[in-house]
Amino acid sequence: MAARIAAELPEGFRILSVEPIDNKADSLSRAIRGIEYLVELPEGAPDAVDRLAVFAARPDASVVREREGKHPLRIDLKAAVQAIRAEGRSSLRFTLRAGETQATARPYELLEALFGSEWVKAGMTRIVRENALFDRS
Repeated sequence: MAARIAAELPEGFRILSVEPIDNKADSLSRAIRGIEYLVELPEGAPDAVDRLAVFAARPDASVVREREGKHPLRIDLKAAVQAIRAEGRSSLRFTLRAGETQATARPYELLEALFGSEWVKAGMTRIVRENALFDRS
């Protein structure tokens, strides 16, 4: 199966693993429990270790997401983060909760709360979605 899928992927993409699922299992969007990210910050960005310490010390860390035609949505960033760690001064890894009935945080929302919007711009900060974590039950 992996070979058939790999043959259809764009150049540069590779399959890391393939596992069968039960036909009666929840849809992938419901079975997903988290998304793992790697972030590389540009030169001159605030120190990731320092910013994580400040974030951890905050009693509240939330953002308000504006939605067209709907009421704004408050996202609790601390509840949204399953794991986070700095990997040196200018990179970090984190896992955001996913697949839940309530809204989940977006990577840029967490990064803006940590570093400020001036450091979270396309072409400036590299955000890589590394893995999706699924419910195995």
